[in-house]
Amino acid sequence: MHPNVKPKYRERRLLPYYDLADLGRDEESDPYRYGLSLLKLIGARPRQEIATHTFSHFYCLENGGDTEAFRADLAAAQAAASRRGIALTSIVFPRNQVSPQHLRVCREAGLTAFRGNEACLVSCRAP
Repeated sequence: MHPNVKPKYRERRLLPYYDLADLGRDEESDPYRYGLSLLKLIGARPRQEIATHTFSHFYCLENGGDTEAFRADLAAAQAAASRRGIALTSIVFPRNQVSPQHLRVCREAGLTAFRGNEACLVSCRAP
């Protein structure tokens, strides 16, 4: 289920895959890293959308946050959502880190809306 290509951040602490040994087995044993019950509550409410915050809390502007790894990360997020019958169309970028290249990958992946900072609304306009 993990992306087949992972970012190669200069700062190792940014990559969550090193912490998998500490991951609990389910939401009851690890409520901070599992949230299926919350996902179901949100999904059951009218006019609410389940969006992505990326699969691995991907940092687009950190050294090593390249578009190939981002593409794989989005594919993993979409696969996880799809298993629950969710089609992702929106993204909230971790730390609001976004670039025109990453937005292009989002469009290719079928995402049509994003939340970013105001400066990005000007500098990241789609060509």
